[in-house]
Amino acid sequence: MNQCAAVSSPLTIFMHIPKAAGTTLRYIIQYQAPPQRIYELYGSAANHSRRLAQLQHLTPEQRQGIRFVSGHLGFGLHRYFEQPATYITVLRNPVNRVISMYSYLCKTRSNFRESLTLEEFIRHAGRYTQNNLTKYFSGAKLAIQVHEPHLLEENADRLYPVDDAALSLAKENIVNYFSVTGLIEHFDETLVLMQELLGWRLPLYSRSNVSSSEQIYQDVDPSVIELIEDVNKYDIELYNFVENRFHEQLAAQPPSFFNYLNDYVKAKEEAQLRKLADGCHYYINRVTHRFYKEVVRRYAY
Repeated sequence: MNQCAAVSSPLTIFMHIPKAAGTTLRYIIQYQAPPQRIYELYGSAANHSRRLAQLQHLTPEQRQGIRFVSGHLGFGLHRYFEQPATYITVLRNPVNRVISMYSYLCKTRSNFRESLTLEEFIRHAGRYTQNNLTKYFSGAKLAIQVHEPHLLEENADRLYPVDDAALSLAKENIVNYFSVTGLIEHFDETLVLMQELLGWRLPLYSRSNVSSSEQIYQDVDPSVIELIEDVNKYDIELYNFVENRFHEQLAAQPPSFFNYLNDYVKAKEEAQLRKLADGCHYYINRVTHRFYKEVVRRYAY
């Protein structure tokens, strides 16, 4: 691969959409810059506005020193910075993402499955299950997170409706601001695109924070699948748009891209066969990340 062709952006914003391989990508970002150059905006949704207020209180020089920003925040963070910025993200099929979110909550919250069925979750937890991708990409998600974090769901939907205009704006933002909108189903290709377009260094990795949604998916009644599709019609159209754009990006790559991709996948598979991937997973996700969080909290102003 021709590394000279890579174009580095002064600021890369990772729009981390939950349950779409974002935790793995978050760890890989740690390889791209010193921790004091990475600014993370994770934590309780009720405190998003406070975190962004702290970001605004940084001096221009401090903000200029930031190379990467990541968090569960919607499109629009570039407006908090003076330097040019590009966005990256990874998406998951909307139906699979809803099921994966439910699977994750069943795993991490006691008695969640007993208190809320998947169908009830879809109907009553709209901020997680209904056109969430469109909210992220259109900027509605960030507006709610910053200005209206305590709004009831129905009030948020009234103030920031997901409609044809929101979908059009979401597509426009993707074209104008995102270097890579990757796919969880093509995660290695996504990473190599980020290496090619942004000059990244890629470690071997194993997936992190993976929920076992496959078995739940097999057990889901077809009528519930139809319900997910019905309440996510904008997200499904947006996902199809992203999927087409992603494959167009791949088709535009030179043969060296695919040669490198094949070598990278082979190296990763060989490492897994030698049982080195688990060690890498442990190193990235536990040892490095624990140290990284300490340093980031010390130097993230």
